[in-house]
Amino acid sequence: MNSLRIYNTLTRDKQIFIPLVAGEVQMRWLRTLGYRVTYAQNITDIDDKIIRRALENGETIAALTARFTRAMHEDAAALGVERPDLEPRATEFVPQMLALIETLEKNGYAYQAADGDVNYAVRKFAAYGQLAGFVADDLRAGERVAANAAKQDPLDFVLWKRAKPDEPADTRWDSKWGTTSTLKMHAAG
Repeated sequence: MNSLRIYNTLTRDKQIFIPLVAGEVQMRWLRTLGYRVTYAQNITDIDDKIIRRALENGETIAALTARFTRAMHEDAAALGVERPDLEPRATEFVPQMLALIETLEKNGYAYQAADGDVNYAVRKFAAYGQLAGFVADDLRAGERVAANAAKQDPLDFVLWKRAKPDEPADTRWDSKWGTTSTLKMHAAG
């Protein structure tokens, strides 16, 4: 099992694979190499698009996400893809996400903008983008979405959005930043 070499995106070279826990990994394809694998796949069961689609369809968020999750499972089964061992839903971990965002804010990596949203301060994390091979100064804000004037920096992105008046009650959580909705947890590069 110790002859496996994988590409390290941070160092940009191949290295001998050494699992954090001997004999156990968190990547499914390594089962064939004899590792005990825990396959986890998250279900994003709340975001702007889901809220908008549920409102357009006249259905609950839970009904919409259950329908799409079933369809995903059916497609995966038809392709012979194994079911994950763990399938956590975002809404099951809201308190943990709020705690993480609060920690980011306390350490200067997140802030509440004038519009009520809580944003990640990209330039505060010097290594942002390192795994992808880019630096913050090379990024162009507004390429994928419209730039938001409430942000301290156009590159900053939303971690947690304030609740909008037309959003259903089941999409709202109370937090230290007020009533919020639509989680936007991202991995910081």
